[in-house]
Amino acid sequence: MSTALQERPSPPPTATGPPARRQEVEGLRTLAIGLVVGYHVWVGGVSGGVDVFLALTGFFLAGSVLRRLEQGTMTPRAVVEAWSRFLVRVLPPIALTVAGTLVAVRLLLPATQWLDATRGALASIGMVQNVRLGDQAVDYLARGDALSPFQHLWSTSLQGQVTLVLPVLALVVALGARATGARAGRCLVAVLLALTAASFVRSVQLTALDQPAAYFAGGARAWELGAGALAAVVLARWRPGTAGALVLGWAGVLGLLATGVLIPPTSFPGVAAALPVLSGLAVVAAAHHGGRGGAHRLLSAPVLARPAPLSFPLYLWHWPVLVAYLSLTGRQTASLLGGAAVVALSVALAVLTHLLLDGRLVPALRARSAVAAGLAALALVLPVVGGAAAWGAWMQHRVQEALAADARPGALALDPRTLVPEVEGPPLPDPTDLWASWPDLLERPGCSADDLPDEVRTCWGGVEGAARRVVVVGDSHSVQWVPPLLEVAVDLDLEVVWMTRGGCRLQDADQVEDPECRAWNERVLGAVGELDPDLLVTTVTSQVRVGGGEELAPRLLPPLREVAASVPVMGMRDSPRYDEAPTECLLTTDDPVSCGADPADLYSPEVLEEVRAQLPEGVRLVDTRDYFCSEDRCPAVAGGLFVYSDDNHATGLWMESTRHLLRRDLAEVVGW
Repeated sequence: MSTALQERPSPPPTATGPPARRQEVEGLRTLAIGLVVGYHVWVGGVSGGVDVFLALTGFFLAGSVLRRLEQGTMTPRAVVEAWSRFLVRVLPPIALTVAGTLVAVRLLLPATQWLDATRGALASIGMVQNVRLGDQAVDYLARGDALSPFQHLWSTSLQGQVTLVLPVLALVVALGARATGARAGRCLVAVLLALTAASFVRSVQLTALDQPAAYFAGGARAWELGAGALAAVVLARWRPGTAGALVLGWAGVLGLLATGVLIPPTSFPGVAAALPVLSGLAVVAAAHHGGRGGAHRLLSAPVLARPAPLSFPLYLWHWPVLVAYLSLTGRQTASLLGGAAVVALSVALAVLTHLLLDGRLVPALRARSAVAAGLAALALVLPVVGGAAAWGAWMQHRVQEALAADARPGALALDPRTLVPEVEGPPLPDPTDLWASWPDLLERPGCSADDLPDEVRTCWGGVEGAARRVVVVGDSHSVQWVPPLLEVAVDLDLEVVWMTRGGCRLQDADQVEDPECRAWNERVLGAVGELDPDLLVTTVTSQVRVGGGEELAPRLLPPLREVAASVPVMGMRDSPRYDEAPTECLLTTDDPVSCGADPADLYSPEVLEEVRAQLPEGVRLVDTRDYFCSEDRCPAVAGGLFVYSDDNHATGLWMESTRHLLRRDLAEVVGW
């Protein structure tokens, strides 16, 4: 068995490993983390560095497990020892980073981000952040949330899941092999090969179908660790010669450097992730056998090899530091000097973390028995878990308490002819969870829960078996009309059905590039026809924002003509969009008026007439300007309610408060 598989595992970036290290792999770790940080801070794209870390984790983990199988020492105790080593390496630095980040969130970021930060912190420590982000990626509201300071820990969660599962799988294989007389190592290799192939196929399929969900999905990413594991099997019995190692080493380095340049981020993971994965494994395969001109000489140089122990703490710290910088400056990407400051602070924090934990705490834990060390590592994170959970529970209680308070006038306050009572207390909903006021639309009985994103979700509310049926179709801006429809449903005897998909409005399917949105549009009109509605509601304009740009939603006319031939259509003017979330603006300024906009800057009467002239017969355009604006101002807060959940979606409470306006327009459009 080769030296590569005889040394103890050193998976990056999940921790620094033992003293004996392959210097070219250490240099690869430094190169990979440098690419990750550089692309995150200044470019905003995908560098392929994280994919290298995943492959290396699989490589070293599989090497350790295979040795156990071949030596006949894969026992329950070995599983516990593997878990303990992982927990000791990973949990202390994650706990320290999470604790420091939560303090920074409380001090530096607006209250709108606090509750989400506690949820991200708990998911990161619990090694389920990738699952959480995957669920958010397919959130039907497609809301414009701010960057989470913990979202980069999806990869650490995936590494943790595989590290905890693979030893158990190996133990099951070992027990089965003993019972049947088969060779345990070969059985495990067969299982790994099957799982890796299945994951790769899933990755390609899901990336084509729903790339944001695929990016975080464990089933679509596990093949990258599987590829590393299979490489460990191959390299235990084969090594390239000098010429082959020379080619492999440099091909690996150049392939990794080219990943971010050649491959767009929207292609990941899928087939695109094979380039950085194979590049990293090519460097591992080449090892130090490339001769005097081999890439290992560059990667083993002190300037690259020595900083490698900082790779994991630097990975942990760089993202929350970047998120804080972007939030405080209001920038979308870092400036050259600002980015340099982010990197410098991240490196300083990584050095302190390394000195504190790897220099003192981790060696002390490793000196204990496996069980004691693992339990001690778990105990260290309990104060952080307890603090995050308590803070989150307190905020959640405050949110629910606020929602249970007396109703506020909201949109009624925009009409100068309406006398509304003076509102006491802070605006609702509580800014720590602006989305809490939204009805849980997808959890109602009858709502589809299909995982396939191109499926049409058919959800029901209002009065069951009512005389009239209203169907809402479109994206998250169309679903905003569901809350006020539900508010008037009883009085008007309405059954409300909604079929919505985040980021996918009603449009001509033949002209849609996004495959899942195209598939959804191909199916939704048929589903509408089967319901035989009395009215269809959808948003027909887009890009209502300061500086103009409002237009008839592209590619909308063909499906509108088809529907309007048999069903009256209520075409809603889009809600305003802002460059900055108005509620966050309110929390950071003493001038609330500045957080809104002048109606003349958002809306153009000429555009409205142009849109109305283009709409097919049977489609009535509803000008929703007075749902969000008074005569002279489109406010960020009115009638005791925050108007916006983010930079372009209204709060649920605000939309419910527009029920009197919607009832007026229903009477005008269809006489109800």
